Amino acid sequence: MDYNKYLKKVEKEFICIFAILICTILYVGCGTISVKSVYSLKKMVEKASICLGNDLEGFCSTFKNKEEQLFLICKDQIMGFPIDSEVEELRAYLKKIWIIDNDIEEEYIYTTPFSFYITSIDNGIIEGKYQIGHGIILPECYQKGYKNGFNDRDEVGCFKGKVNDEIIECDFWDNNGNEGEMDFLLWEDACIIVEIKCIKSSAESEDEAINGTYCFRPYNLSDIKDITISDEHSFETELDSWGRVRVVSARLDNQNEGWYYPVAYLTDLEGNILYELYSGYKTGSEVSDVIIEDMNEDGLKDIGIITLFTIYADESDFYYLIRWNLYQMEDGRFYLNDSIEMREEK
Repeated sequence: MDYNKYLKKVEKEFICIFAILICTILYVGCGTISVKSVYSLKKMVEKASICLGNDLEGFCSTFKNKEEQLFLICKDQIMGFPIDSEVEELRAYLKKIWIIDNDIEEEYIYTTPFSFYITSIDNGIIEGKYQIGHGIILPECYQKGYKNGFNDRDEVGCFKGKVNDEIIECDFWDNNGNEGEMDFLLWEDACIIVEIKCIKSSAESEDEAINGTYCFRPYNLSDIKDITISDEHSFETELDSWGRVRVVSARLDNQNEGWYYPVAYLTDLEGNILYELYSGYKTGSEVSDVIIEDMNEDGLKDIGIITLFTIYADESDFYYLIRWNLYQMEDGRFYLNDSIEMREEK
């Protein structure tokens, strides 16, 4: 390598590390740090890079994909400092589905190697579920006949740990033989950096293991390709333990083959997906109504989704509808108890 080019590369690396260290000292030097201020560290690094190097583009190219180094620096600095974590701030991470934030095409988003969601944060203890491969993890929506004794899929594992200052240290395990540790660094509502260390892996080779440090973001409606949202049948509501959510009715289109089918989700007000209201919806139908009521009188709000066959509607003398009754359980998940076929004359 040319000597001058080598010096420039070293200079950029030095600027990167120096900026991170300076900003870290500024934020943790006082002995306390809030959940939200961790994200500000990155912004400070960007500002410092301009002052020190006057080359933001070059700095960013050097800094790119260095989440692990930044994570370790932040972790070493933050560990041991007392903080007063507010429960409400931590709850901002609950129930969202977290996927790896990669610069990939939409059609490849479902190949994400690791996804998870946090089910509870209570007295400093955090619990959740994760999935390695097999697409994006979604909380189970059970079908008819499975009211009690639900068994989770083998590919869905559990994690549990505790908040240690700003770092959340967890163990994870699943029925496929994966075991290990996960360290969470909470940056902001839309970003979690996770260091994954497999102790036991079901992967056939070490190269296939998921060890590494990743940036995760919430799974959002905008990630779904060929979705058409029905504004008429989407609305905000209070839904028991879910709190204030949005019920989103939509349809997914297969542009190549010309067919479509209905889908329904619970999201937060920013469109981050919390739950898929899954049933055996029929191809060629669309959501025509959504009803929220306590159908089985257990004190919890249930959801009835009515779908209308539209693909052959012009050729028939009546409308063919199906009502899918999804009953809510105490933990917030739903099960499909029954479906009722209906006909209405035109």
